[in-house]
Amino acid sequence: MKRRILTISTLFVIFLFVISGITTSLTVQGFDTLKLNENNLSSIEKEKVKTVDKIIADKHVTYTEHVVDDVYIKGDYILTHEDSNGKVTKYEKVWTEIDVDQFDFSDIGVDNTYWKKKVIFPKETDCENFYSFDKSKEYPLGCWEVRHEDGRTILYDTNGIEIGKGITAPSEKANSFLMTGPCYNEDEGEFRDEWCYLRENAKEWFEKWSVVKSIVYNPDPAEKISPQIKNSNFELFYEVAHGSYDWFSANTEKEYHQKDLKNDMQNRPPMKFAFIGSCGGMDETDDGSFSHAFRKGQMKDTVTVGYSGMAQCDGWKYAEYWQDEMFKNINEGFTIRYAFDLACQAYPSINESVVFCGDEKLTLVDKTGNNVPEAPDFTDIESGETSTEYSFDVVSSDEDKNPLYYKIDWDDDTIDLKGPYTSGEKITLSHKWKRRGTYTIKVESIDVYGKYAVSKSSIKISGTNQMSHTKTKLFLPNLFKNILKDFRGNSPNIKLINIISLCLHNCHQEYS
Repeated sequence: MKRRILTISTLFVIFLFVISGITTSLTVQGFDTLKLNENNLSSIEKEKVKTVDKIIADKHVTYTEHVVDDVYIKGDYILTHEDSNGKVTKYEKVWTEIDVDQFDFSDIGVDNTYWKKKVIFPKETDCENFYSFDKSKEYPLGCWEVRHEDGRTILYDTNGIEIGKGITAPSEKANSFLMTGPCYNEDEGEFRDEWCYLRENAKEWFEKWSVVKSIVYNPDPAEKISPQIKNSNFELFYEVAHGSYDWFSANTEKEYHQKDLKNDMQNRPPMKFAFIGSCGGMDETDDGSFSHAFRKGQMKDTVTVGYSGMAQCDGWKYAEYWQDEMFKNINEGFTIRYAFDLACQAYPSINESVVFCGDEKLTLVDKTGNNVPEAPDFTDIESGETSTEYSFDVVSSDEDKNPLYYKIDWDDDTIDLKGPYTSGEKITLSHKWKRRGTYTIKVESIDVYGKYAVSKSSIKISGTNQMSHTKTKLFLPNLFKNILKDFRGNSPNIKLINIISLCLHNCHQEYS
């Protein structure tokens, strides 16, 4: 028994020694998390940080901001993820040593504020994605950051003069409406809020872009839906319910129809963004559909996204993940179009049952500091013939190396959207015109943040010089049939005039 106890004690000592070695090894290799490095912890405590410490999903998340004497060091943070066993699965640290005493943070007098705080931007890159300044600045830069009651984030210098701004936070001026309709639960034998998880996911994102004024289940159309849509302050709309492209079940007794929406939209601008989440909500996007009514028939500054044939789609089980991925990318400042495409790439099984319609340049979050791509260079063809396919090489470059879409308006009621492609990648497009005329081709290079440049060129299309073999086969029998028919009962002179006239008429039709 003594020998067994001794063995266990020895093993315990060895275990402590190994753990000590692992801790030392991790520290030496730079894995200086809050838990593993006591010196780092002391330094952080000395610098008066604020820490988020909570369980999120299956991870224990710690987020630490760098605050020295009540001054926030922008861009500095420590982020750790730990699993249920206490193992660190993620560690990120950005920490700047800076003397805050070099800045004079005299109090400034500004009104209508939610909060204000002293901040230092150590370097220019710490301003990316959210902040923008009126003029170039020297760094490190000390200033006041103020959130006003109308949602604006304004940066002031130490004299109280406005020098920059951040992306506007949700305010009363931009509202949104989210709803789910009734779903009959076979097991329970009653209607249930089966899609609440989708609505709640949307709510988390919509709250970043707007004030969610209404989030409801089973709403009465006249009391809960129409009044919100009629209000032009509502710019975002979201629904998941049973239905099609021109109706959905609002509640257990009533439906909401396209004609109702068209009436509600009559005296207001197009809805900026509408998610139409009925299984056939985007089966049609032309006149008579919800998509068309929300956009008021426009394709600029408005977008509709939603399901088409989702009831038959095996990818429905990924609907929440697809939606979350799209909204996450919208929140990155990407165009809704690019966010939509990225989500479809991540969850391809749902791709065939989701539809985008609207402005390919529209964003819900502004990306500051993003440059306009170069105007596209494309093959210039001065003239051509009808029914002949022509190839055009197109290329553009983006200073920020952002992926690019190409939107081509062929000026014959045909518009193509291709991409996204790598900046500088040359592509080849083909097109043919059916009728004679002079056409102005407009090509846009659009980066994934909505910035774009345009190039134009004209091509003159004339009639073809020869009839094709197929046209000849169709043309000649019809010609002779008409000639023989015309011969019956007419004088020779009239017959000859009619023959010549008929030939000229048919030739004109074929060559025009």
